[in-house]
Amino acid sequence: MMRQYTAYALLPFNTPYDFVFDCIKRAAESMQHEGLHINMQSASQYLETKGSKVVEIRKQISQADFLVIDFSARTSNVMWEFGFAQAMDKHIIALDSSSESSPFNIAETDKITYTLSKQGLGILEEELRRAFRRTVTSISAESSWLRLDTEVQRLRSDLDECLSATPSASITRKLVTNELERITHRVTSIKSNYFDLRNVKPAKEVIDYYSDYLSQLDGDCSSFSTITYVDFWMTITDHGRNWKYLEANKLALERGATIRRVFILSKESIEVAHAKCGDVIERVLDEHKKWLDGEHGDRLEAHVIEARSRQEERGYPNIGLLRRLDECLFFSPQYDERRRMESTRFYYSKGDIPKRVIRTAEADFETARRQALDLIRFLDRQSAQPNIGLQLSASAGS
Repeated sequence: MMRQYTAYALLPFNTPYDFVFDCIKRAAESMQHEGLHINMQSASQYLETKGSKVVEIRKQISQADFLVIDFSARTSNVMWEFGFAQAMDKHIIALDSSSESSPFNIAETDKITYTLSKQGLGILEEELRRAFRRTVTSISAESSWLRLDTEVQRLRSDLDECLSATPSASITRKLVTNELERITHRVTSIKSNYFDLRNVKPAKEVIDYYSDYLSQLDGDCSSFSTITYVDFWMTITDHGRNWKYLEANKLALERGATIRRVFILSKESIEVAHAKCGDVIERVLDEHKKWLDGEHGDRLEAHVIEARSRQEERGYPNIGLLRRLDECLFFSPQYDERRRMESTRFYYSKGDIPKRVIRTAEADFETARRQALDLIRFLDRQSAQPNIGLQLSASAGS
């Protein structure tokens, strides 16, 4: 069975090198006797078309299985094409007929040297045949690598498109980098013949995620508004063993952000929390009281609403809205029937309040959008009242 490859020759655009391309093409055609069909084309063949020459050359390099590049004339276009091909991780057969020393960027590149003469081109043709054999053997070996798998390449392309469309200063940066770090760690572990299929994230990972989001709040153009209750604080402190998220709130206030938080609490929930993890809720409320009385208290609103039962408490949405300049990140923790946090839905938008959501079902977003609007209205109503109930609620479960 004939194996087929596409190759491009990148040479200076002047007459002497037409003879070099003819030599390259003859060497490629002769490989058919060995079961190799190499479709060798010259980049100059396609530069008569309208449009950007750079775009055309990039397209050709991207589609090629390998390239033959002649550095003899040291032209800028060939140097640029070489750099782009290296960035694309392409196989390169390098040629050079110049007696001059090589520039630093190609000095360490293995090259086939030749002379521009009938005899020299004859020798070059034989050298090229050997180079073609080595190159296609290497390509064949690499084709078994997962990196070159069609599905993997599609996923990498989708990821690259996403990263290219996301500004590095966006508040979604932490969402992206955390997920990349997580998947990199998990895929790397497979090399050690180990993989941990997790149905839920470890508590520390969840706490780190939430803390990272708050770490992006900086200055008076950033704020965090949230409605929260006991189940959330039990998860986000790992039942009183990890206080990183609470510290992240304090640091956000110190950096000039505004935090507006409503606690929905019932005596029943506080009693359950006491039984499971001691005085977690009391500590959380005490810290908020200290912040209110401290240097940055003018940037904090903290309200406690007493629910009559745990069931009534759960009737309120546990949601948050993080804002920085014109960006909004709305999130909504999801709980299982045992009130353990099992996931968090994130919705991102640029604007006042999210009006559209990226890669999320429209029905889910409409629910989230209504919750965000309700949150803002609720907090606006509460802002007219003093910060109430902190001491009372802190002792309600005692």
